[in-house]
Amino acid sequence: MIYSHKHRLIIYPPETILPLDIRTEYRKGHACVEARYNNILMLAAAGLDVPSPFDVWEYDWPCRPGEEPHPTQKIMSKHMIIHPRSYVFSDMRTGKSRSALWAADQIMRRARTRVRCIIVSDIEALSKSWEPEIFANFMGLRSCAILYGSATKREKELERDVDFYLINHDGLKIGFGKHGKEHTGLAAAIFRRDDIKLAVFDEAASYRNKQTEQWRAAYNLISKRVHYAWALTGTPTPNGPVDAYGIKKLIDLNYKEPFQDWQERCTIRKGPFRRVPAPGAEALVDALLSPAVRISRGQRFVESEVQVPPPLLVAMTDRQKELMKLLKQELLITMDGGEDIPAVNEASLRTKFIQLACGAIYDSEHNTHHIEAGPRLDTLTTLLERIPGKIIVCSPLTSVVAMLDKKLASFGCVSILGQDKHGPRRTAAITRFINGPDKVLNTHPQPISRGLDLTCASTIIHYAPIDRTETYLQVAQRINGPAQKQVRRIIRLAGCGIEIDMYNKLERNESLQGVILKLKEMRI
Repeated sequence: MIYSHKHRLIIYPPETILPLDIRTEYRKGHACVEARYNNILMLAAAGLDVPSPFDVWEYDWPCRPGEEPHPTQKIMSKHMIIHPRSYVFSDMRTGKSRSALWAADQIMRRARTRVRCIIVSDIEALSKSWEPEIFANFMGLRSCAILYGSATKREKELERDVDFYLINHDGLKIGFGKHGKEHTGLAAAIFRRDDIKLAVFDEAASYRNKQTEQWRAAYNLISKRVHYAWALTGTPTPNGPVDAYGIKKLIDLNYKEPFQDWQERCTIRKGPFRRVPAPGAEALVDALLSPAVRISRGQRFVESEVQVPPPLLVAMTDRQKELMKLLKQELLITMDGGEDIPAVNEASLRTKFIQLACGAIYDSEHNTHHIEAGPRLDTLTTLLERIPGKIIVCSPLTSVVAMLDKKLASFGCVSILGQDKHGPRRTAAITRFINGPDKVLNTHPQPISRGLDLTCASTIIHYAPIDRTETYLQVAQRINGPAQKQVRRIIRLAGCGIEIDMYNKLERNESLQGVILKLKEMRI
């Protein structure tokens, strides 16, 4: 393919098979197509190489003062603008947000009438990434409003005359008419907005389950009604190939395959309640989630070395062993105060084992009972003493975070406790850890899994495993980025077989997703 900017023509070899509904001229034996946007879309849909609409329209790439767009960011922007309903599976820190904003801005510039964009993401990402990117890069040329707070406040923000509306995933459920009922309030106001023609679904792995109200609201209020819908995530299938179904249905309005058929194609049944990826599942997901683009961190910046040794085994106390044995046999243990703690199913049993391993178990009223777990705590403190630099300690239980807050005070410890997971207190804690002398950030993984640069630290210690692959992978990337100059370490503590199994499951899911993403990366 050759693009002649002087003649505004896209030139192909004569043997190229072009779509029948495109007007084609033949000059000196070559097929020439006028470089109009609709032609570019049809050619791209046919799988042909096309010039970037940004080159055709001579886009100026608005940036922060002193910065220039990275070539990989231009690749992502081109992909989005020539594939109106598509996927971006680039790694974190590769500039997906800015690329999406450029694509939306170019469409807004070329539209005959006023066009607006809605961006759906985690509230922290909206305030810490999307809003600053709009402000810093467009410097007043584009405006935005965050739809957050009470339902009334959100509706007022939606009435503002801005280019980008930013809303969190759960915000779309406010007023959403479930089971065919009429939308009210905020949902009705969004539904009426015919000028919202673009949608960006950031952290799109949140929509892997089609049965959730969150998915239905996003699909019915936005995706079905907009002309452009882009799904952005670096973790499209964190739990296996089945995850791809919801993301596909959200973006591709023509996809009609029943869920059961997709599940049978991409997985194999192993027992009554367990499925594993089928041979060739990676290729099936690759074909399903198309058209897609992926930029890896290695294509965007030089990554520092990462060390992930096998789980570090810690001893269990006699009391922990005793309670675990009893819980496994009877599915019930009785604490010293007389409180009964049951495990009603396999998932509950696994959760109780993790609680016992950490030394803090919840009863049916969610009261915490502490169990002696000295060897694990001793191992943690030894690691903190020996490892230089700032360290992030992740625990799967808020009660353990609270316990460690007191135990680790001598190291200089900033903790994100249960009441601090969102809002200004969380922000203040993270700012203090980044800029202050404290060595340890003690937290549950979830509050730090999105939109944060924690490259001031180079080590993450998992006090025990979390049972969510997406969060596990997201947290690992908080210490990765262009500013990271140290060797990164991910250290995992384990004291029982269930913990080892959970870490193995996280690794298997990460490995499968890595193969899927590599298939996308090879197409660039």
